[in-house]
Amino acid sequence: MRRWTTAILTFMLVSVSFSNHVSAAAETTLDKYQILKDKGIFTGFSDGSARLNEEMSREQFAAVLFRLMDLKQVQGSPSYNDVLKTRWSYGYVEAATQAGLMKGLGAGKFGPTAPVTVEQLATMLVRAYGIEGSTTNGVGGKVSSWARSTVAVALDKGIIPIMYDYTGNATRALLVDATYAAYKKMAEPEYRPLKVKSLDVVSNTKLVLNLNEAVSVIKPDNITIRKTYGNSKLTVRQAVLSSDGKKVEIITDPQEGSTQYTLTVDDNTKPFVSLAVDTTKPRIIEFHTASNYWLSITFSEPVDLSSATDLSNYSVNNNLYLYRAELSNDGRTVTIQTSEQKSNTRYTFVAYRVADKAGNTLDPVNFSFGEDDDRSAPAVNKVTSDSNTVTLWFDERLDRGTAEDKYNYSINGDLGYPTRVSYNDSNQSVTLTTPDQVNGKVYTVTMKSIEDRYGNKIKNPTKVNFTGVNDDAWMTLNVQSIRAIDWNTLEIRVDDPLTTADLAQLNVVINRDNGNGVSMSGWQSYVTQPDSRTIRVQFRTADNGNPNLFREQHTIQASVYGLPNLNTRNQANVKSFSGTDYANTIPTIKQVKALDQRSVLVQFSESVRNVSRDGFIIRDAKGGYVTIKSDSINNRNKVVDEVVLYLDSPTDWDIYTMTFTGSVTDAAGWNSMKVTDGSNPYSVQFQGIGDNNAAPRITGTSSTDPYNITVQFSEPVRNAEKGPYTLWSEERKALDLKSGENAAFEVSEDRTKLYIHLFADKVDGLKKNDDYKLIYNVASGQIADDQGKGYDPGQGVNESIFKAKGTKHEAPYIENVGAEGTKIVLTLSAPLQGYKGSADDFEIVVDGERLTPTAGDISKDGKTITLTVDRMKKRDYGQIRVTDQGAGRLLDVNQVGMDKQWVSFRTK
Repeated sequence: MRRWTTAILTFMLVSVSFSNHVSAAAETTLDKYQILKDKGIFTGFSDGSARLNEEMSREQFAAVLFRLMDLKQVQGSPSYNDVLKTRWSYGYVEAATQAGLMKGLGAGKFGPTAPVTVEQLATMLVRAYGIEGSTTNGVGGKVSSWARSTVAVALDKGIIPIMYDYTGNATRALLVDATYAAYKKMAEPEYRPLKVKSLDVVSNTKLVLNLNEAVSVIKPDNITIRKTYGNSKLTVRQAVLSSDGKKVEIITDPQEGSTQYTLTVDDNTKPFVSLAVDTTKPRIIEFHTASNYWLSITFSEPVDLSSATDLSNYSVNNNLYLYRAELSNDGRTVTIQTSEQKSNTRYTFVAYRVADKAGNTLDPVNFSFGEDDDRSAPAVNKVTSDSNTVTLWFDERLDRGTAEDKYNYSINGDLGYPTRVSYNDSNQSVTLTTPDQVNGKVYTVTMKSIEDRYGNKIKNPTKVNFTGVNDDAWMTLNVQSIRAIDWNTLEIRVDDPLTTADLAQLNVVINRDNGNGVSMSGWQSYVTQPDSRTIRVQFRTADNGNPNLFREQHTIQASVYGLPNLNTRNQANVKSFSGTDYANTIPTIKQVKALDQRSVLVQFSESVRNVSRDGFIIRDAKGGYVTIKSDSINNRNKVVDEVVLYLDSPTDWDIYTMTFTGSVTDAAGWNSMKVTDGSNPYSVQFQGIGDNNAAPRITGTSSTDPYNITVQFSEPVRNAEKGPYTLWSEERKALDLKSGENAAFEVSEDRTKLYIHLFADKVDGLKKNDDYKLIYNVASGQIADDQGKGYDPGQGVNESIFKAKGTKHEAPYIENVGAEGTKIVLTLSAPLQGYKGSADDFEIVVDGERLTPTAGDISKDGKTITLTVDRMKKRDYGQIRVTDQGAGRLLDVNQVGMDKQWVSFRTK
């Protein structure tokens, strides 16, 4: 095979997707064709023309593959009755067929003059380049079922562009562009300086660099790591580039635990603190047979992927074969596929050498399984109850999925389904958390569909009794209302603020619909919080992501459970509401506009997720495709309202059309956004911008209270927090805002907003209804957009006038208190700083006695403080407040001390 052809095979895997347009300005497709023709890869027609816009026949493509892959002539009888030895393409067709690159059409036909479709071209190129594996990304355009997987791989690798219809005929130009991109890099991929987005500390010897832009080659010698204090150098043993070119895994000598280092590569400097040296070996905490063909192993900590899936690290006797091992996303559970496990056979399974992330290896351990073929159904041995809980003790181990399905349990006396179910495999028990029980009342639990580890189901139904216990009657949170805002979304209003953590155990049960019972089996819910006293719950069913559940002219009754301190007395948590004729609309486009020549802003009609460049297709006025290089989100899981798409080539003043592949979904991830309009694709048009990349600018400024200012930029920017900024008042008084001295700067996740938090102890607050002017100093600033364009120095674009709003900044306060055993957990209304665990920051009284914290800790986000005290009795009343000393130390971002009011609570 030719030397440069070999280079193409390796380079196409990593480079085409981001290099096939780099030289577009320098060479046309015809230029590229001529170069490849000179190399003997392509041949022209007898009149000397290339005919790039013509369709390519199957025999023409066979000839290209023959020369591209440096195939050899083959001997033997013709494989097809329509390509005989007398036909000019016979040798090419036979060689491509023998190499497995092309196949016939059936009935002994090859179809030499039939045109090659795009999906056929993609399939044959995937075969030719030897690309292995698959992709989780879908194909948005029209594609045949047989070609869907290979087209998806070809799109991932950049072999073909995103198209609306892949069943259409291909042109000669399509192969020219892909081949030429590889040819330009045939000798060695060009080194480009790394642009580091973030640094992840994985273990005491492993770091991962996340890059803003994919690269094809790295230089390990460019990476240096030194102690920040002391400057001694840490040896880099290995640096490996990921297959997508966007991550660099770095292996170092062991780092000193909890020591600050600085990593430098090209123009990037990233400080990090090393992890403590991990010498703890991983342990297996659970082993079971998932079926007659699968084993499941759960480790005490995340383990290394390569060692966890290496079958040589496991063995089993009695001729049971191990075929493959898979590691879960959290890195803790390994499932191993086996040959069929025979009944009445006892097996011994041994695991060893599996390593954790720090390289500590598992001590050899063995487990026995199998024995007799279990055909007996599980049964309940005993039942115990405690305050609003009931525990069922079984005679054997259960399947966790069925044991923890709350819809497999129902309780009479208006308790309904449990609000929470927890299975303990070690003692074979299931604990049900229920709504408020009535003390002394006898209840019945009805069970169904619960299985043991061998798939034997419990007798259907099985009923057991227990006596209700409720010692916790101190409830303070009340449900004010429930209403349907569309067919499958409820809005719940409560009378006290809730945090995101409070919603973790939320459960909403639909009890009645026009007086009839409702089965919620298969339902799922997605919870959002528009404000601290409002909860929205979107439902779906097992077979419909957007069902009509709350119909017009229906009266529905629902119950709310699981919220902390929720009042469920006398069904205070149960509300009735009317159905609605408002459908839950799928996401559409609110607006599309070009920000500059190479960036386009897309705003959605509602919050969405799964946003990436693959979700959009842009065509110019002539129908040609505009390649989308990247997007501003770079995180499919993130819920957003808008995205900026960055284009690979500049736009002009023409009208462009955007269509959609369907990969973008609503925030719940259940419903794809609109992609069709009747029988036509759903499309949105926008006008391009022929000017050069527009510079970023301030588009608006506002304030929410005397100490907080929000600055809005025209596009995502970098270094907004570096300023400098000057604030002018109506009295022409100037205040230079300096980070850490009189203000704190915070940038929004999408980098389109800057939040300026004025320090209340250093500056006068903004006066309500007064006009202020915020000015950004262009000359000394560093703001730039994602294309590197600096701030616009034009007149007035660096300043913004706004009217101050709000008369009071609310001091941070204790929002919720949870007290149990020796721990008091405080949920705060705002993130705090300054807490060092001082014993005199809080005054605590429980059951009339004062308690002094022996220790304290604050969460990373600054919104939760955990105090350790002497053990408290259950169900005692208590109060807590911040002391004068604590209020002077515990400050919010505006340097405002905490509210000192007493807050009541009750111990659990």
